Amino acid sequence: MSFIHPSADVEPDVVIGDDTKVWHLCHLRSGARIGEGCTLGRGVYVSRGTAVGNRVNRIRVPEEVATPARAALDRMLAISR
Repeated sequence: MSFIHPSADVEPDVVIGDDTKVWHLCHLRSGARIGEGCTLGRGVYVSRGTAVGNRVNRIRVPEEVATPARAALDRMLAISR
């Protein structure tokens, strides 16, 4: 069973695999497909029609995106390395 945090914005036709966790302030756009066993951390943005494979536990935000969410993700990734 998947978990979607109440603050996440998941558009209606997004497909989310079993055992996937979508955390705070994530935004999953129309047509996105998220695999099984994934963890999408705080502030992750998945654009329209994007496919994320199985057991993905972090997604990097592109360098050209400078947002507070990116800074938080960078700190989280630095700690997990």
